Amino acid sequence: MLPVLGTAMVLVAARQKALLSGHVVIQRIGDWSYSLYLWHWPLAVALVYLGLQGDTIAILCSLILTFLLGWLSFRLVEGPTRSRLKMPVTATTSVLACAAALAAAPGVGIYLQNGVPGRLSAEVEGIFAEAENRNPRMEECHAVDGRNVPGCTYGGDTLGAIVIGDSHAASVVRSVEKALPSEQLHVLDWTLNTCQTIRGLKKANDPDFPCEAFIEQALLLNADIEPHVPLIIVNRLSGLLFGQNEGPGPGIQPPSKYLSELRTARDETYRNEMKESFVQTVCEFSKTRDVFILGPIPELILDVPKTMGRAAQLGKPTRVSITTQDYLQRHQFALDTLGQAVEKCNAQVLDPTPFLCDEIACYGDENGLPLYYDDDHLNERGGNRLIPLFERVFAKPTDSHVQASVGQDP
Repeated sequence: MLPVLGTAMVLVAARQKALLSGHVVIQRIGDWSYSLYLWHWPLAVALVYLGLQGDTIAILCSLILTFLLGWLSFRLVEGPTRSRLKMPVTATTSVLACAAALAAAPGVGIYLQNGVPGRLSAEVEGIFAEAENRNPRMEECHAVDGRNVPGCTYGGDTLGAIVIGDSHAASVVRSVEKALPSEQLHVLDWTLNTCQTIRGLKKANDPDFPCEAFIEQALLLNADIEPHVPLIIVNRLSGLLFGQNEGPGPGIQPPSKYLSELRTARDETYRNEMKESFVQTVCEFSKTRDVFILGPIPELILDVPKTMGRAAQLGKPTRVSITTQDYLQRHQFALDTLGQAVEKCNAQVLDPTPFLCDEIACYGDENGLPLYYDDDHLNERGGNRLIPLFERVFAKPTDSHVQASVGQDP
């Protein structure tokens, strides 16, 4: 919006001899502007691909190269084309259409073939493939964009467990299925995108956000389900409390969700209100059944398959990880919240860190293959690491109320 407004103001002013805009350097940059615009894209992509988007020297070199390539493109292609290509409109249209078709044809062919098989080594392809190694029923069963929760089941004919939560819950629901003590049992999938298990949760500027109604419906259904069926709650709670820690401006986004009123910052008042409502919601569910809460999944900030795959392409294999200290610092408030749910609601916490971390760090891969399909969601490989943890839910007598500490061996 600002660039458009600025352009409009320059046009309205119509000052042909302005001191700044009339300077020869500014005029030349204006002449080359379209070529500069075109060339900056591949260079920006190259910076990201090489992991240099935060490197000042690399950015400066890319800016210089953008101007050099833009100038060459203007002098050798754009300028001569403007002055020499004088054809009737019909002929010009035909030439442009043919050029566009020739440029698009390879891309369309690659898309229809799902890429170029064999372009990458088997090792690199295996790393990138883990980004798609996720619940194959995710699109069908994980409600997004205001859809009602379909309530899919995984497994046999008899209800054995319920999984409720946001997309983090959807990423481990099949692991809970694999942990069931009998093939005759199934898991009920109550997952809704960006819907943390908090009663009364609303979203700003989205009156159709279905989370509040879904949680109320889940509480009603919960009262009628056999009490021996355990409920497993899985949420990205720290994302709600502190904001995302990946992407531009991590952790500083104003809250988009609220309970009593929309707040301008994720301050102590906001976090305490969310904590209190979460604990109250857990207590409501725990009135009729055992409730288990999965502790925070380590959030690794970088997209694990992309980062590892690109590094492997360059012959520089790397691991994506965060320190256990960073994990505890990020999730301490969420862990305190779960602790209150244990104290007040007799809930039981399942700690994933012994299966994903050691005493030093939390890792995004196992034997060189990613455990995540992005930066914070476990893929099927990562979820399988938690099967022994979920098996504790069904152990008799249950011992899952005993919390494991970070870095403890499974």
